[in-house]
Amino acid sequence: MKKNLTLITILVLLSPFVKGQAHAPMTNALRVGAEYMSLDAPDAMSYRFGGGYGLYLNRLKLQAEVGFLTFQGQDQWINGIPFEGQKRQRIMADLTFSFDFLKNKRHGLFVGLGPSLWYREDDSFSGATFGSDPTGQIVIVNQQRKQIRQFNLGYHFMAEYEYLVSPRIIISGRFGFADLNIAGSSSMAGFGLGYRL
Repeated sequence: MKKNLTLITILVLLSPFVKGQAHAPMTNALRVGAEYMSLDAPDAMSYRFGGGYGLYLNRLKLQAEVGFLTFQGQDQWINGIPFEGQKRQRIMADLTFSFDFLKNKRHGLFVGLGPSLWYREDDSFSGATFGSDPTGQIVIVNQQRKQIRQFNLGYHFMAEYEYLVSPRIIISGRFGFADLNIAGSSSMAGFGLGYRL
């Protein structure tokens, strides 16, 4: 991890000397997009929507993004009684340092990584106590739910292909991976639309 960050820092410092730029010496762009994303559980899949700002320095790009995801799990049935499934929300902030591996005016293949700060709210069923009413019907005496509200710091990796449709319009496809330590890991794939300022 330290090796990768050192390499990216060197690339940023040497960026004024990089030749064969795919972009102008310095440009910036706004981006909106959506990704299909997994949370730490294999069945927890949902869409993340977000937007960001990218600064292009020759073949390097610094991108700051924010995103939002919400997930509602299926209800759980115990003794014929339904319990509300997991509710999960994420508010995500990512900073990505990436390098363009294509020397082309209209195509870009950016690969990079950076820090991630995500806020999570999880509400999940953790147990219940049952009893019976005077008719012998099973009823819930007590229901326990586990709630988590916390910030988590980690890192992410991202690979993104960009195509310059016009001098200002960019379309892109990407995939990535994030590790948020105790909040688990996530993978994602999606598309975006950008506008050069």
